[in-house]
Amino acid sequence: DMPTAQCRMDISKTVIVCTDTWDTCTAFMLTMVKKGDAYTIDDLTGSWFVNALASGPGSPWWERGPVTIRSDGSFTGKIEDYDGTTSNMSGGAGTFSISSDGIINISGVGDDEFRCAMNSAKTVFICTGTWQDGTTEMKIVTRLPPCTYSINPLIKTMKANGGSATVKVTAEGTNCAQPSLSPGEDWISASITKWSKNKGSIKVTAIGNNSSVSRDGSLIIEGNTFTVTQKGQKCTIKGLTPKSFAGPSSGGDYSFAFTVYPEDCAWTATPNVTSTFLHATAGSGEGSGNVDYSIDPNTETKSRSGKI
Repeated sequence: DMPTAQCRMDISKTVIVCTDTWDTCTAFMLTMVKKGDAYTIDDLTGSWFVNALASGPGSPWWERGPVTIRSDGSFTGKIEDYDGTTSNMSGGAGTFSISSDGIINISGVGDDEFRCAMNSAKTVFICTGTWQDGTTEMKIVTRLPPCTYSINPLIKTMKANGGSATVKVTAEGTNCAQPSLSPGEDWISASITKWSKNKGSIKVTAIGNNSSVSRDGSLIIEGNTFTVTQKGQKCTIKGLTPKSFAGPSSGGDYSFAFTVYPEDCAWTATPNVTSTFLHATAGSGEGSGNVDYSIDPNTETKSRSGKI
């Protein structure tokens, strides 16, 4: 029969823990959690701290340490065992799963499987499982305060032809996961090049800007905004067809074609001040095109030249 146990409820009023003894050599612990209305994988994602205790043939045994669970159910952790050893642990996608009513399953960690229940405050889940030798284990997993991240620098100016920059990231918290990256524009990409012990580096790359106008973009790094300012291309004339023309003394109407880069560059076509016999009839525009011009008749015996 169950003895009269001494129990305590947590401050959120969602977890009860009881302890007592059956006899002089048998102790027990009873844990109860209040269930919430609905759960999703987001409630499982984040940083947690595991305390585990075993009873049976494999005891005395315990382990403890921080773990980080990702949205795909994979995890990483650094666990200390009862014998003083510390090991890095990890599991692939689907190691952790949660049902809509808060039941968590842990599989693929060694040969053991565990079934857990999460409280309605979504700050604690309690697991039980049995080893192959009959040893029973209980895990009490508590949510750690969320990690906070900072970045340096906050802004970078890049050349028009593109380039990359390194952003340093520092996290405050326990066993913080790699920061999430969310580029705000399709011309910005980013990747984590290093992450260890709550510190790391991110490579931010901007492709070439095919406009003469500078542009601003952003990359969200775990809630922090990194701003990229990219210069515009210098406007240049890439080609003229024809580059020169020898006209008749009678003058006439003519044109030439040209190519500019980038295509959003504005241009004006103006004869130089000494070329009074030249007239540009299509005197301005944007992008590659044609310039129409006319030449006045030459009534002199001497040839003349001019420029547009």
